[in-house]
Amino acid sequence: MEGVTIIGNAARQVTNVILDPSLLETDDKEMLEDILITAINRFIEVSSKVEGEETQKMMQDLLPPGFGDLFK
Repeated sequence: MEGVTIIGNAARQVTNVILDPSLLETDDKEMLEDILITAINRFIEVSSKVEGEETQKMMQDLLPPGFGDLFK
């Protein structure tokens, strides 16, 4: 989300939120809340996708040759 950076870890825990100072100048509390919700939801979505890709890669690396397509 523009103006908001969400940083987290592999456990999908948010470890830092960085806000563009211009967002703090607005009196529109609801808009800021919506922006934060959207940014956090995107973080969860992206982290879930990365977790799935990494799990699939790990499984392919662990399986004997020829079994890599088993989990596709």
